[in-house]
Amino acid sequence: MEVYGRRRPVADIPKVTVTFGPPVVNGKAVKNPSAEAIYPKGVPDYADTVAKDGSLVVTAGKPVERREKRRATLIEATK
Repeated sequence: MEVYGRRRPVADIPKVTVTFGPPVVNGKAVKNPSAEAIYPKGVPDYADTVAKDGSLVVTAGKPVERREKRRATLIEATK
């Protein structure tokens, strides 16, 4: 999920949670899916993503304090 636009005060950023279910292509579950979150340097940290039961849950609109990683594997493909 990406949001584009001019910089806004934190209070003006809408608070939203978006859940992306497990990936499906042509009606069939994707075998061996993987997912990662990338938080570019220099972009305000107002969103976070976690994996939950094979889905991705993105929460936006509140500051993320002291983000240490800019790239995180959320669902690791099995070998």
